[in-house]
Amino acid sequence: MTQRINSNSMEELTLILKRRNVVPKKQKNAVKDTDFTRLNENRQILEQAYAYWRQLENVRSRFMRSYRYHVGDQWSDMLSVTYKNGKVETMSEEDYIRNQGRIPFKHNYIQNIVRNIIGQYRSGTYKTRVISRNKDTLQKSEMLSMALEAALSINKANDILDPRLLEQFLLSGLLPQKVGYKWWPEKNREDLYLENMNPNRIFFNTGISDPRMLDIDFIGEIIDTSLDNIVASFAKTYNDEQKIRKIYRDNQHYYVRGESMQQTGSGMDNNSLDFYSPQDDSMCRLFVIWQQKSEWRMYEHDYLNGTYKCTRRKVQQIEALNAERIAYAAQNGIPAEEVPVIEYKPKYESYWHYKYLTPYGECLGEGESPYEHESHPYCLSAYPLVNGRIFGFVETLIDQQRYINRLLNLYDWIMGASAKGVLLVPEESIPDDMDINDFAEEWSKANGVIKIKAKAGAQIPQQISANSTNIGINDMLSFMMSTFLQISGVGPAIQGQQAKSGTPSSLYAQEAQNSTINIKDIVDHFYAWKKDRDLKALRVIRQFYKEDRILNITGSGYLNEIGTYKVSEARSLKDLDVDMSPVLNTPLFMQAAEDQLRELFMAQAISIETYLGNSTQPFAKKLLADIQKEKQQMANTGQASPEAMAMVQNPDAKQQMLQRAVGG
Repeated sequence: MTQRINSNSMEELTLILKRRNVVPKKQKNAVKDTDFTRLNENRQILEQAYAYWRQLENVRSRFMRSYRYHVGDQWSDMLSVTYKNGKVETMSEEDYIRNQGRIPFKHNYIQNIVRNIIGQYRSGTYKTRVISRNKDTLQKSEMLSMALEAALSINKANDILDPRLLEQFLLSGLLPQKVGYKWWPEKNREDLYLENMNPNRIFFNTGISDPRMLDIDFIGEIIDTSLDNIVASFAKTYNDEQKIRKIYRDNQHYYVRGESMQQTGSGMDNNSLDFYSPQDDSMCRLFVIWQQKSEWRMYEHDYLNGTYKCTRRKVQQIEALNAERIAYAAQNGIPAEEVPVIEYKPKYESYWHYKYLTPYGECLGEGESPYEHESHPYCLSAYPLVNGRIFGFVETLIDQQRYINRLLNLYDWIMGASAKGVLLVPEESIPDDMDINDFAEEWSKANGVIKIKAKAGAQIPQQISANSTNIGINDMLSFMMSTFLQISGVGPAIQGQQAKSGTPSSLYAQEAQNSTINIKDIVDHFYAWKKDRDLKALRVIRQFYKEDRILNITGSGYLNEIGTYKVSEARSLKDLDVDMSPVLNTPLFMQAAEDQLRELFMAQAISIETYLGNSTQPFAKKLLADIQKEKQQMANTGQASPEAMAMVQNPDAKQQMLQRAVGG
């Protein structure tokens, strides 16, 4: 009869099985070796990417039009001009106006509106915090909040990247950003890396309808870089380097330039981007394409170590591993039903697969997503995505901007064509010893004298100045400017303009608050995207931080104990234990928190140590350290300092010390 083992023996068996490697090996999603084969398959993927890129041409064209109006190029729209002889010519509006001998004036209201919205965003900064749903892990979630804040600070996300992406979002309606991990030479370590992307260089599957972008299954970008950078990234041997250089050298004329966006401008603006060929001949074109694929996988529950994961192993491999465990246990007198085996079930699983392709179809690298979040590195959002349409906020202001420019030019043309100081001189009034030029020269002098022999019934010279500009243009211009502000939602109050005399402050504040309602949908959409971005960034941090590190965050109210990122504690938190929540981080909010802390201290509800530990005042940390140092000295010597004795004898001493510290 087989002897059953006790719990201690089972633990010993588990350790023995693990030492004998009778456990499933961890599946690695490493980049495969360089692969230059399967050209036909890769070229089909490129054609699919090109088709999606072409379908987004309307989005890019409207983005570039909004961009031109934003930077002041507001007369470059093309129009067809028909001449009297029947000839039709296509030219820009600026050329058409200049051909008529006029100057195309413009007053750029769009840029002021965009700057105001960006200013409103900067003045109402939000700080992302990790919120734990379990009260026992609050300190760990605070540690992750600090780690995320430190990583975003390294990337200058709140100062540079996000405001510029918001500006691009107002123009295009797209929010594309890459969330990855790289080596920072100036920091001498690896860390989170964020990169804003140009809407002209991205492509994804069209026909999407989910505003959360959950139905994306094909996404990628166009990269132009030097050949040396490509070699450094993908060549593992000298032969690989020669193959890569040969690919770009021999196939540089393989593709003829395809159709490109028909806008004029410099290459820096990406106005004439071609899909297959770079704008700069010294650069090499590379495509990064992520596809969502599906295949049969195996979900395994290993009772030996309590793991539950998805693998690519076959049924025969799992059964062989279980048989090995059972056989080893039988040699030690352990029944088969006591052996911790692997339970499994097949499932048709979706996964993300990436490829780095040249314009000629060669694959320089491919593999399954290396990220633990099992998705692509892009954080993409589109607005408003109603009926599949994507457009920017600025596009709704272009017609009003055009009409304002038209009224300004009409005003200027009428003023230029009106009579201003025209002199009417009857011929019989011109003296015999003068001609019309002499008469005009003498008339224009400040002290000129002209002798005239007035004949009976003859008119004397007179000067005419016609005021033909008061035909309603001023009223129409004021109406259009008012309409422009109403459509944009950025009224005078939110712009900080001076209120009319007698306007109550409460009414002015209410007007400013109401003005923000019109742009609240756009701003909240940006914050929702930012929340998704920060969550993906947090997952990257948890995956790639391999060792503990100091988090250099100043001015926060976090506890000193969590100033260090601890890998083991961070990885112990599951995604279900954390959430992303924006928290106001404005001076007004911080001052309100300071006032509440001070009231609690004055009411003796908290100690001086608690107050200083949670305060964000610059003196708080140093003062707390001094107090703790004095307490330590008192504990060692058994004698209190004069200051400490004064605090004991005088109940108001603590309040006086705090008032001296805060200058109260």
